[in-house]
Amino acid sequence: MRWGGLFVRHGASLAVCSLLLVHALWYRTVFWGLMLSPLVLLFFLGWLIYGALAYRGDPVRWRCLGAKALIWCATAAFLFALNGHQRESARREADAVAAKIAGHRARHGAYPVSLAEAGVDAEALRQQWKLRYGLIDQRPFLFYPAPATLFDKYVYDFDRAQWEYRPD
Repeated sequence: MRWGGLFVRHGASLAVCSLLLVHALWYRTVFWGLMLSPLVLLFFLGWLIYGALAYRGDPVRWRCLGAKALIWCATAAFLFALNGHQRESARREADAVAAKIAGHRARHGAYPVSLAEAGVDAEALRQQWKLRYGLIDQRPFLFYPAPATLFDKYVYDFDRAQWEYRPD
């Protein structure tokens, strides 16, 4: 099959998958993106089952369906892998910030008022990982959103020195 035929037969799948990948790579994040994955997976499975039943006697369409399924599966695998990488990277950065805040408290006897006081570039962390810090009644509050969902977050408990998952 020539490349032109590939784009004609699978153009919509290639376009949508390309947009998903470009969006994920351009913004370097898939925060909130996997929240819709169960719905997309159900749609994809329904489409695949329908196509398999509808095209069972036509080998050309069967190959076309297989190619589209391969495109969608490869895109989904890449996005899940990217989300896993983002989750690990966000936790690593957040752990480093928590350690700097705890170190500031050990040296000065009080938690820092801002991340800058602890020697952390708060704006860069806010833009890349959506990490937030503040003091509420002289108690530190450090959190970042869960990469796969829109409303869930991870909050650091400074007394136990561990992260807590807080669903919405």
